[in-house]
Amino acid sequence: MKQRWWVWLCCLGLGVWLIGCAAAEATPTPLPCDDAGQTAVTLTLLDDKNRPLDRVQVSYRVNGGPWQELPERVNGRAQIPGGGGGYDIRAAKPGYETGQAAVIVPAAIPTTCQVTSQRVSLQLATAVCPTTPDPLTVQVIEPTGVQKLVLTAVMPGGQRQTLACQPDEGGCQRFTLPLNAPGAYQLVLDGLPSLGALSVTDGVIGYAWQPYVVELGYGQQMRRLAGEAANRLNLALNVESDEVGCPLPDLRGLTAVISPDLTTGEPYPPVSVNHQGGLTMTDLGAAECRARPVRTPVDFAITVPAGTPLADVALLYWLDGEWQSGVCQVTDGRLLCTAEYPNPLLAQPYAVKGVVGGKEYVATQLPFDTLCILFRP
Repeated sequence: MKQRWWVWLCCLGLGVWLIGCAAAEATPTPLPCDDAGQTAVTLTLLDDKNRPLDRVQVSYRVNGGPWQELPERVNGRAQIPGGGGGYDIRAAKPGYETGQAAVIVPAAIPTTCQVTSQRVSLQLATAVCPTTPDPLTVQVIEPTGVQKLVLTAVMPGGQRQTLACQPDEGGCQRFTLPLNAPGAYQLVLDGLPSLGALSVTDGVIGYAWQPYVVELGYGQQMRRLAGEAANRLNLALNVESDEVGCPLPDLRGLTAVISPDLTTGEPYPPVSVNHQGGLTMTDLGAAECRARPVRTPVDFAITVPAGTPLADVALLYWLDGEWQSGVCQVTDGRLLCTAEYPNPLLAQPYAVKGVVGGKEYVATQLPFDTLCILFRP
């Protein structure tokens, strides 16, 4: 009889355990709430006089995620969709300071999946232009290391101003222009090296044109100008006043004219003859002029238009009562012509000219024969 009681008790326990397991398996797992179509934040937008603001751009992010913009401009009130989480909100309108807010939206109640919407008000203050607004920047990106750039600005009233360059380790290639008044501005950028190395192909002189890249910037605006063979850029732009009275340059409408303009068909570069090294003129009685003259090579760099035959280029210099011919050759990407002068040159006129295609170009002409001329490296 005792054995049957224990068997009956074990069966009863097993049955209770099986019923409990079945009940546990039958309990459904709650599904995650769907926050689609629900409003997480109701946002009211006001100006500094508590009046509703229209056409405001609203953006937000949830739990530090990416920023999202509402698809349309907001008039007075906006509804930000979503569920529980931390919301960062920004509201922007031209002429007003940007408004920002942060709010925590509680997680939805699992049994109802209803989001507890939060209400936030943002008051945007009227923006005021700073006493000293940002200047227009002009930055020469290429070529680098240029030291002789000059930027001249012509203001709306006609005043001209040479702008100070801001040097760095790469040269002096950045300028800033205060925009103190609306109107038409002109900028003249001089000193861009237009010519690269000279070369001779089949006896004809040619050049590698030097590229340039210039960037103009103002706030978030940027305009890049790129080209080649310009030793001068003439820039023109208009400046207006924005909603708060700050200057607003029209960089999209900026026009640029390069000099020289190689599309005109004019020969370029023009002919020039430049003495390389130093030259001193003094009295015949100076101590250095009493030394015995020594025959000394004196170099002249000649620039001629691209397409000129090398054989058509000559250098003539006056010595001992007649014109002498120099020796011309291409050296290190330049056309150098060498004269042979006694150094010092005593009681003789000093005259040098280049001849290109049969046409003479006077470089230096000193008719004095009562001076001593000393040539220095």
